[in-house]
Amino acid sequence: MRNPLRLRSLAMRTVCVTCTLLLLSVLLIGVSYARETFAQELLQQRITIKADEQSVKAVLTKIEKLTSVKFLYSPSLIKSERKVNLNAVNEPLSKVLESLLSPLQVSYEVAGKQVILKQEPLPQPVEKKASVSHEPFAIEQPITGIITDAKGEILAGVSVLVKGTNRGTSTNGEGKYSLVAQPSETLVFSFVGYIKKEIVVGNQTEINLVLNEDTQTLGEVVVTALGIKRDKRALGYSIQEINGESLAQAKEANVATSLAGKIAGVQVTRAGNGAGGSSRVVIRGANSLVGNSQPLYVIDGIPMDNSNVNSPSRWGGIDYGDGISNINPEDIESMSVLKGPNAAALYGQRGSNGVILITTKSGKSRKGVGIKYGIDYSVGDALVLPDFQDEYGQGLDGTFTHFRGNDGKIYTWAAAKAANIQGIPKMSGGRDRFTRASWGAKMEGQQYEDQWGNVLSLTPQPNTFQTFFNKERQMANNISLEGGNDNVNYRLSFGNTKIDGYTPGNTLNRNNISLRTIAKLTPKLDLDVKANYIGQRGNNRPTVSDAADNPAYLWISQPRSIPMSILENSTWTAEDVSKQLGYGTTPFIGLEKTYATNSSTANPYWTRDHTRNSDDRQRLIGLIKLSYQFNDWIRLTAKTGTDFYTDQRLRYREKGTYQSQNRNGDIIEEVTRVREDNSDVLLSLTPELSKDFSLSLNLGANHQKFYARTTGNTGTEFIAPNLYSINNTLINSYVFNLSESSINSVYAAGSVGFRDYLFVDFSARNDWSSTLSPANNSFFYPAVSGSLVVTDALNLQNSTLSFLKVRASWAQAGSSGSPYQLTGNYALDQTPHGGQPLGSFTSIIPDPNLKNELTTSLELGLEARFFKNRLGLTFAYYDASTKNQILNIPLPPSSTFTSRRINAGEIRNHGIELSLTGTPVRTETGFSWDATFNFSRNRNQVVELAEGVSTFLLGDDRNVQVIATPGKPFGTIIGNGFQWLRDDKGNRLIDPTTGLPLKTNAKLLYEIGSALPNWIGGFNNTFRYKGFSLSGLMDVSQGGKIFSQSLREELVFGTIKKTLPGRDGSYVADGVVAQKNADGTWTSTGQTNTKQVRAQDYWNVIAPDKDNVVSEEMLNDASYIMFRELTFNYQLPSKIISKTPFRNIRAGVYGRNLFYLQRKTDGYAPEASSFNVNNSSLGLESTSLPLLRYFGFSLNLEL
Repeated sequence: MRNPLRLRSLAMRTVCVTCTLLLLSVLLIGVSYARETFAQELLQQRITIKADEQSVKAVLTKIEKLTSVKFLYSPSLIKSERKVNLNAVNEPLSKVLESLLSPLQVSYEVAGKQVILKQEPLPQPVEKKASVSHEPFAIEQPITGIITDAKGEILAGVSVLVKGTNRGTSTNGEGKYSLVAQPSETLVFSFVGYIKKEIVVGNQTEINLVLNEDTQTLGEVVVTALGIKRDKRALGYSIQEINGESLAQAKEANVATSLAGKIAGVQVTRAGNGAGGSSRVVIRGANSLVGNSQPLYVIDGIPMDNSNVNSPSRWGGIDYGDGISNINPEDIESMSVLKGPNAAALYGQRGSNGVILITTKSGKSRKGVGIKYGIDYSVGDALVLPDFQDEYGQGLDGTFTHFRGNDGKIYTWAAAKAANIQGIPKMSGGRDRFTRASWGAKMEGQQYEDQWGNVLSLTPQPNTFQTFFNKERQMANNISLEGGNDNVNYRLSFGNTKIDGYTPGNTLNRNNISLRTIAKLTPKLDLDVKANYIGQRGNNRPTVSDAADNPAYLWISQPRSIPMSILENSTWTAEDVSKQLGYGTTPFIGLEKTYATNSSTANPYWTRDHTRNSDDRQRLIGLIKLSYQFNDWIRLTAKTGTDFYTDQRLRYREKGTYQSQNRNGDIIEEVTRVREDNSDVLLSLTPELSKDFSLSLNLGANHQKFYARTTGNTGTEFIAPNLYSINNTLINSYVFNLSESSINSVYAAGSVGFRDYLFVDFSARNDWSSTLSPANNSFFYPAVSGSLVVTDALNLQNSTLSFLKVRASWAQAGSSGSPYQLTGNYALDQTPHGGQPLGSFTSIIPDPNLKNELTTSLELGLEARFFKNRLGLTFAYYDASTKNQILNIPLPPSSTFTSRRINAGEIRNHGIELSLTGTPVRTETGFSWDATFNFSRNRNQVVELAEGVSTFLLGDDRNVQVIATPGKPFGTIIGNGFQWLRDDKGNRLIDPTTGLPLKTNAKLLYEIGSALPNWIGGFNNTFRYKGFSLSGLMDVSQGGKIFSQSLREELVFGTIKKTLPGRDGSYVADGVVAQKNADGTWTSTGQTNTKQVRAQDYWNVIAPDKDNVVSEEMLNDASYIMFRELTFNYQLPSKIISKTPFRNIRAGVYGRNLFYLQRKTDGYAPEASSFNVNNSSLGLESTSLPLLRYFGFSLNLEL
């Protein structure tokens, strides 16, 4: 049960941290009201500057580098290309600005650290009165308004000019402007990086306007490693950024799954689990034989632990969600995906699988406190269900299996018919297809007695899943407060996500509280402090994979004639016990009532009502960062952050649970504490070398410490009923696990630019890992990249070619493995011998001389834009190889140990990525059509394993193995069952006597496919018109195979439509007639088979039971084309909003996982079918829960 002291301690720590940060924010917010004082300090900064015959623009840029100010202006309004001379030595900024701007008749306004430049109105000549005038008098009228961008954010410094005159103004810090104009005049609105607009005044007195970004002139700035913002044109490696708004519009409980189909080279799948489950994100293919090949997640510079502790296996388990599932999409400003070691080299061994950088939202300068509120509500239901047949009921050979005579006795069906006994058909329980399959009589309403003695009508039960499962309902409420000025800004947000799950009783309630404050303590010292608290509680998460209490596992094999109402009475009664057939002496009053008798069976209604699980995760992600700007080119940053969480889990099954030991129930409770601390210091140097050359250099160090500890207890066989405590069990045992490690690092990164078109980047990092021996724990990771903007270097820009860049990069990164891998360890046995405790040594032979894994990657690419940036193309080729993998290699059964740990193996990934972006239509009326398409093709090969080792097992299940073997792709699927006999042309051989296909006499290991797709892609279209926005996303994956355990169950027990044709004995197996040779082998006669057989006989050759199937028949093509996402939003125009208290109002509807344009799997979603997100479930489907289709609406308000 819960430990209240532990929870109280954690709650107190969380409250203390939150209160401290709130107090700090309140103090800093108080400082924000010293705006005038700050403005004065800003203008009193002393600078030395000299400019001879330089443009105004160049001088302003130089002042920005020497100070902390940012100039906002319209180049045309202030004529920024004019040449000026300026000479100032240790002068206040105010005096320098006066000397520069006064002669130009330009004034300025200070808004925090922004300086807004305005053209001073020219003196107007005095008009002379005309003695006679016959012209109408032109009346000037005052015009006011607010200018915002497409997102509703205010724009300060927008130039508002009366066309053809020198009269104009600029918007202030609140985006407002005012001037006077005549009705016949035209206002011209312009701003750097935005499309210019012209509006005729007419009779309007208020003109509110939305300016759209001008992609032709706007440079793309992206967040790179260490959180450094860079101009994308300068990067020599692949990086792709996605804004937070696109992640939040059609909300997923796990934000990582929202990446599906949106980024080239990124494959996103999920486990077939419940609400808030884990996701699997793989960038450019799997490169590790162990683990999951997932990227590192970094939130505001702090790495986050994304592990899924005690994830499900092939034999069952519960998915409690990974780390990224805790993050609130509404707190995300942007995601940057760093693909592979080239982009992520500065993260050392942790960046070998790529890095996903998450930048969270922060406050913005504004008047007063901004309040944003959003609500999302969606309903989800199964998109794909098993294709059940509803024609034939329980039984065998097209009829019933037993008969209850009028004398009360029970006979076999054959004996009753032979003796012409009168009575009623009777069903039987059992463990195999002979009694509980759906190979029985056609359901036509005939009366029968079920296995518990109920007299019923034999009728179809078509809505198995719909009756038991619920529609999932998700509601997310988010509110945020933000504000400040350029002294201090802050953002405080609260989000609540509540899910009533698809599985009955499954709920998830997650609270996210985020507080971030960024303050300029002095003109040179900045502070960034953040706390993100997550409190999440889950109840009754479903069991997955091949486990009895997985409801999907039971429903797919349940006889199609059993009414759900009968099973809902899930406890044996005295009448049930007296009339049952097929259960022997097992049943007793109060026992769980199941339709099968094998040990791995359950009644989903009993599971719903008599088993419980709960989990409580309390998490805190914190950051404190200080930055000091020594001068215009030296900056020192120090930060420390933590990701700390406690995960408490409880699960029990009541007395009477069929699967539990002696049917007396059991309980397990465990607490896991995980903490990762990261501290960094970074010195950034950006000296101004010359007009042609630029240089930036970063020198840093990092200390990372990881700690994880799990403690708990298990108890079997409750003593007293209805008391769910460990102490109320006959047998108690403990649970314990501990993991600690640390990494110390130093790193350097630099960039040299020439004339803003040639760039060379370099980086180097050295890690010292505690998981390796002192002789091997130091390893060095270098990287180098270069990019050339060809259009600038050769002056090739024209109306067709707008931009062309070529790039190349090379990098190394790796991994040092897990703690305690160098030595063996002892485990204490909880059962003593002769009063003395027993211990056991690890079954793995360790290697004290292990070295780090090493990934080496090469990337070549180009980026091009055409037709004034209306069409864009990005192409990349990459080649990555991972060597020295740390593996546990199996030993022969004769050995005392099961395996030995060594450095071995190499995996190679190489492939191409293509992204196309375009704006096919853009009109003056405000209509636009933007389209993006991404395509990636990865080729994976296991180059080598250890000497003498031909295969490495990744995962397995009944009749199948997924392996790595040299010369083959990672994730090769091997059948571990029977195989069809075929001729040289691949035709199946058919027994001429039985008309059934021939198969091998014994099980074989043979290759049947690969789990990896041939290519993946996505296609997104967005249409905008004024305040309307319609967006649709297609997610595509082609190729790859999945081995389906669900299909095995459905074929064994005849529950799907695939088994219907030929039940009347007219089924003809595809193949050629065979003849038997003297030596017992079979050969083809070349004659097509025409012999008719019963469908039951055919499918029972393929799958007579769970463990003896023809493996290749369980294989499905994993290809799909999914209409993944559709959103429709409407943002009220500012003309209407200005008459309300709100600054922004947006409403929308959306759908997610809408439908498949292509799907080849039997009754399950190919991208949501695995039982976990590790390598062990690659290419395996194991009675997965359905993928849900969601429809929802959203409303967003801003004050």
